Amino acid sequence: MAHSDSGYATFAEPFDFRIDEQMRVGQAARWDELREQCPVHLTTTTAQRPVWYLLGYNDVHAAFQDWETFSSTSIQPWETEETRAGEPPWIPVEIDPPLHTQYRALVSPFFSPRAVADMAPAIREQCAGLIDSLHAKGRIEFVGDFAKVFPTRVFMRIMGLPVERSEWILHSIDTPTIPTARSGRASATTSTAFSAPYSTSDGGNRNMTSSPRS
Repeated sequence: MAHSDSGYATFAEPFDFRIDEQMRVGQAARWDELREQCPVHLTTTTAQRPVWYLLGYNDVHAAFQDWETFSSTSIQPWETEETRAGEPPWIPVEIDPPLHTQYRALVSPFFSPRAVADMAPAIREQCAGLIDSLHAKGRIEFVGDFAKVFPTRVFMRIMGLPVERSEWILHSIDTPTIPTARSGRASATTSTAFSAPYSTSDGGNRNMTSSPRS
């Protein structure tokens, strides 16, 4: 680990957090170790572009507030500049203001204090119901049995989708996707799952991407 005069550290050896052995053993401990060494790291050996790691709260907060310097138009350092230019952005995570502001305006009403307060009783009921269903097991795997299932059910309810299809959605998300040869990004294998039809209580069929509340 080498420290520069500019206040950041560079890795003496190639570092890729996705395959770092110490990261596999314990993510929290590994990030703490790197943060203690230096809150800002730079690696230029494992990606198409330099990768900066901001590990301190104040640095991360400042970066999120400064979109002109820390743009969200590309959040994948492992793609080339050519690939980045040729791929459509993942909305809303790969767009900056003012476009991001417009998309956020569409979503924000669902998460206003009043909207959240109105949803709270139903969400608590969902949470209690899920806990009750898991109680008989005596022992659970928290992430798989609760932490993934519960927010997915809440999301389905907010979007007007059938909550009983939550397990199917989770299975679709967890199904491995195949990177495209051109970009290394995942193919549409997962996203197409959200456009599949589902049966309604009145015997009809709807598409999950077409006016689910209609």
